[in-house]
Amino acid sequence: MPSKYDMSGSLFKNEEKNKEGANPNWADYKGSITINGVEYWLSGWMKIGQNTGKKFMSLSVKEKERGFKPKPKQADAIKDDLPW
Repeated sequence: MPSKYDMSGSLFKNEEKNKEGANPNWADYKGSITINGVEYWLSGWMKIGQNTGKKFMSLSVKEKERGFKPKPKQADAIKDDLPW
């Protein structure tokens, strides 16, 4: 059964972007959204149109990792190649 929050999400101001040493390319806003039961990270950047001079928000969506599997250690990878 789909969640009552399906097909919705939230964006919050990225307070980390204003701290010293922060990457200026970080999103101005960040949050999450759920679409058809799948959770995604949502990022937004405030921009000014080159032709219009009007403000707009550019968005990016990235699926949240499910079943995170850490990469094998280098020693484990080498051990797997041994014939015994």
